[in-house]
Formats: sequence, structure tokens, C-alpha cells
Amino acid sequence: MSDHAVHPQTLTMQISLGLWREKRLFDVIPCSIAIIDKQLRIIEANRMLRDTYGNVEGRQCYDALKQQEEACSNCLARRTFHSKTAQHGVQVWLTPEGNLRTCQVTAVPIEDEPGNVSSIMEMVIDITELLSLREEGETQSLILSEIAHTAASGLIVINDRGEIPVLNPALIRLFGLPAIGIGNPEELYALLPPVINEAIARNGDFAFKEILLFPERGDDAIPVDVTGTRLKKGNIQLGLLLRFADLREMKALTKAKLEAERMAAVGHTVTGLSHGVKNLITALDGGMYMLTTGMQGGNPERIARSIDMLQRNVDRMSTFVRSFLNFARAREIRACMCDPAAVALEVAEQFQVRAQQNGITLNVDAQQGAPEANLDYECLHESLTNLVTNAIEACQKTDDGKAHVVDVVFTDENGVLTYVVRDNGCGMDEDTRKKVFARFYTTKGMSGTGLGLLMTKKLVQDHGGSIELESEAGQGAVFPIRLPRENLPPPEKQHKAS
Repeated sequence: MSDHAVHPQTLTMQISLGLWREKRLFDVIPCSIAIIDKQLRIIEANRMLRDTYGNVEGRQCYDALKQQEEACSNCLARRTFHSKTAQHGVQVWLTPEGNLRTCQVTAVPIEDEPGNVSSIMEMVIDITELLSLREEGETQSLILSEIAHTAASGLIVINDRGEIPVLNPALIRLFGLPAIGIGNPEELYALLPPVINEAIARNGDFAFKEILLFPERGDDAIPVDVTGTRLKKGNIQLGLLLRFADLREMKALTKAKLEAERMAAVGHTVTGLSHGVKNLITALDGGMYMLTTGMQGGNPERIARSIDMLQRNVDRMSTFVRSFLNFARAREIRACMCDPAAVALEVAEQFQVRAQQNGITLNVDAQQGAPEANLDYECLHESLTNLVTNAIEACQKTDDGKAHVVDVVFTDENGVLTYVVRDNGCGMDEDTRKKVFARFYTTKGMSGTGLGLLMTKKLVQDHGGSIELESEAGQGAVFPIRLPRENLPPPEKQHKAS
């Protein structure tokens, strides 16, 4: 081979580059391409480069692509000329509009003869958006990680490969796990109630209200709300997010709030109590005066009347004090599984004779076949008894000539047990409606204590329910009691019926 023979590799490069230039093949390559000489001048540029940076041919690369007056201190093109090998790097370019672009650059030497690099070809991929997405993803991942770490609820993510990428401290504490957590979902499944594992095995989201973790512990079982959310991207399943909300603190706060309200009511009631006792003492003084004067005058009839008066007022005093003590006492709900319709039927049957004796029709409509519910049967019986007693007495007060009716209704719909006592008696005006649940408020004079409806409201609230009043003067009254099943006393407080 002569001294002037062209090296086969160089000849191949020249032919290939010539073909690219002739056919403009580099215009269809999905990246920017520039041919740069030793003076760092752009000899040729493909269409993508020209579309972004304009007419750059004949200009120095640092001027055309970076809008700088001098070459970079660590110029990738110069390194390629010097090393005669391909170089790679990330550079920041500046578009004519002033937008910064981050570019992945590969510089390849082009030899016109062996050992002589006459130009280089720079191939450029704009990675600005890719970096932005990565940074955004990293930021979101950091935020989500912080949220999961500080969340009060226990969170765990199980991906489609059976791995656990997220397990937060709240869940570790809730389940009493070691600080390192658990290695695979099977360890978690072993700790869960069967009903949750069954829901996990099915496809779809799920939610459970106030379910017990570790029921074998008895009173130490943990009430939680559990939700399972399937993580998807389009129709592709990515995994499952499980959330465990510990209800112990909420239930303790609710109990404390009810107790505080009860004690506040007791405090406010003392004023009413003193007024009621004062009236009863006045009546007793009257009876004692009649007894004394009857004995002094030797009047047997007056003595008998005074004894009857004293006996009636002692009975009233006993009823009054007993009602107050029952209200003030922190009565513990003792619930067991029972037929929720049975209590309505029993109360209605109990009052049938009294209603008939007063010319009142007492109807009962209790939905049969409802599932058993966790209730304090005696407390609920007492509440309905108070309402039916008031309804009958409201009808007795009305002398309008119409047929009087008292209805006792029970339904179980949409997870809510509803008891309704309705009458078409005297009804209540607006002022009475506002006071009817107040301490010591009564429309029965000396025959009432003013605590019946207040006790009823307390017993209903202890069951996690509510009681309302709908009434107008002369139009009767309606008392609906609503007990959501999800709010009933939890199973750990059950007591077996004797």
C-alpha cells in the first residue's frame, strides 16, 4: 500500500458520510445532528437542529447553540479532536427564544485519513422534559412518602409482584410489628380477620366499618375502619392500598364527650332539682299542718286527709329523687344480640289495655325478620315506654271529639334501625318543642319529673343513635329514634342474655 493510499476504515466513513449528505439521511434521524470542524464551526446541520436553533451552519457551535462568546472550558468537541475517540456528556444549550435545554451529546470523530480527525459529528438528544418528569416524579414520591410516614392511619401498599413498597410507622405500631416491618404480604394476611382476606382475594375496592383486629384478645381487641383500594393505570392492575384507621382514640373521645355532656346536664339540673324539692317540701308542710291541727282538734276526718296528703307527696318525692339518681348515674350499656322488632312489640302489648280503657287505638307495625342487633334490650324498652306513655297522655289531654290513635313502628332499612312513636294528641307549640328535652321540663305539673325524655335521649345516644321531635299544637307528635347498626355498641362489650 502506498503512502497516499486511503485507509479502508476512513474510506468507509467518507463514503458513508457522503451518502448521508447526498441523501440527507440524517434529516430523518429523531435527534439533532451537527458536523463541526476544528475551528468549532458548524459545517452542516440536520433538519431537527435547524428547526430548533435556526440557521446555524457557518457559525461557531458555542455561539449558535449556547449563545456564548467563547468556547466552553470543557468543550466536548475539542476533547473529541484531541482523543480521536467518541466522547459523551450532558450539556445545557440555549435556544434563540432564550429557553434552556438539557442535552445528552455524543461526539464521534470523522477521519479524512488515518489518524487525522478533520471534523466531528455531534448527535444530540434533548432530555429536558425527561429530567423534568423525573424530578417531578421524585418530588411526588418524596411527598407521598412523607405523607405515608406521618399519617395517623396504618398504610400498606402491595404491588402486583407481591412486594411491599410502602409500610408506614402507624401500621407497624398498630399491628405490633418489628421496626423493620414485614417481608411479604403473607405475614400480614396471617394477622387479618378472614373477612378482610376474602375481600383482598376478590377484585375490586372494599370497606369495613369498625371491624376488630385480634378479637382473641378480648377487651384489648382493636376496633378499626379498613379500606382497600385497587391501584390501577388504565386497565392495568398495579397493586393494592390498604388503610387501617385506629378507632380507639376516637371512641375514647366520644365516650368522654358524652360523659362530659351528662355531667354538665347533672350540674345544670341541680337548680331545677332544688325548685322541685322546694315544691314537694311545701306540699309536705301543708300535710303536716293538717295532721297537727287535726290531732289538736280531735278531727279524725282531717287526720285521715292529712295522712293521705303526706303519703301522696312522699311517693312523689321518692319518684322524683329516683328519677334524678337514675339520670345522674353513669349507667353502663349492657348489650347482647337480640331481635330488634321484639322490643317494639312488647311495649305495644304492654300498653294495649291502658289505651283501650282511655278510648285510644294503639297500633303496632314492626318489620319482622330483621337480623339481630347488638342492643341493650331493657334500655330500649325504657325509652319506648317513656314515649308511648307520653303519647297516651297527650291523647288524654285532647278533647276535640276525634278518634285518638298511637302508632308504634319499627323498620330496618339501609343499615339503620328506626323506631317511631306517633300520636294525634294535643301536640306541642314551638316554645314547648324547644324545651322538651331540657332538664326538669315537664307539662304534667306535679305528676311529672321532667326527666323522662331526657333519660330517653341519653339512652338512645348511648346506643350511638339520635332522637328527634316533629310536632305542632293540636296536630300530635312524632318521635323517631334512629340507630345506625354501624354505631351500635361494639361486640367486645356484648353480654350474653341470661
